[in-house]
Amino acid sequence: MYAELKCKTHFSFLNGASSAAELFVQAHHLGLSALAVTDINGVYSLPRAYETIRDKKVEKILNGEKTEEAIKTRLICGAELNIKNHLPITLLACTRRGYGLLCRLLTRLHAGKEKGEGHLTFEELIQGFEDYPLAAKELIALPDFESFHSAQNFTDPSSSLALLKDLLQDRLYLPITRYRDGFDRERTLKAHELSQLYHIPIVATQNALYHHPDRRFLHDTLTCIRENTTLDQAGFLLSANSERYLKNEEQMLRLFYDQPDWVYRTQDVADQCQFHLSEIKYSYPHEFIPKGQTAQSYLRELVLEGAKEI
Repeated sequence: MYAELKCKTHFSFLNGASSAAELFVQAHHLGLSALAVTDINGVYSLPRAYETIRDKKVEKILNGEKTEEAIKTRLICGAELNIKNHLPITLLACTRRGYGLLCRLLTRLHAGKEKGEGHLTFEELIQGFEDYPLAAKELIALPDFESFHSAQNFTDPSSSLALLKDLLQDRLYLPITRYRDGFDRERTLKAHELSQLYHIPIVATQNALYHHPDRRFLHDTLTCIRENTTLDQAGFLLSANSERYLKNEEQMLRLFYDQPDWVYRTQDVADQCQFHLSEIKYSYPHEFIPKGQTAQSYLRELVLEGAKEI
């Protein structure tokens, strides 16, 4: 089985080019066991994704007759966090407690920042993990090693990956995407090097930005808006091809023909992520009621006291 562990919706403003509903309907048709929604610096689209899985029915032809069935692809809740002067890190919630810590980190990320400028320092991320050690054990981290500058010294024991490995242990995975842009071999070699150096397992991802290849043209337009340029002038700012769409297990195995374990390992990660948004319930706060009174009698007393001040 294959699960996609990195996917952005159109709530990743001017990055994702498909809605959560489009992505999950397509994921169902592709037979994906799970899809992680990991928008940039937020969990904005998770309610839409949850509603799609809960309410949406998709058409299916069975014995020549048209029927409807529920979406079977499971939602994994996560987000990609911008880390100042470091690699972006995708966090996936394994449990309700892990999701709570993810939301705390996102709140800290945006606090006091201008809109669109949210980020954490690496020290703030580490501090967040250390402040809530039990919750930190219920998050899975996927550091985007591809975002490192080529001059980064990966062998330095004080580097980001070394610190993350020391802190997260077996909850750290290296995600790798093959973009078919001429640099896949270089990325693969770097992934092997880092995996062996820090003993971090590798997982294959599509790092999807849209549900179907046809959305590449919309994504190009969004890129031009984001970069304040035109399609004629954008050049290498645009994707080299339309490969950032959701793929099924067979397509991913062809893409990673030399490393099928990286594809199958995604299911191991998905199996650890058992948090479901239905676990979040509103908890009405406990209100103080003096001994010997009911809520109604105490309210009446407060109203009469307040009336004297008018």
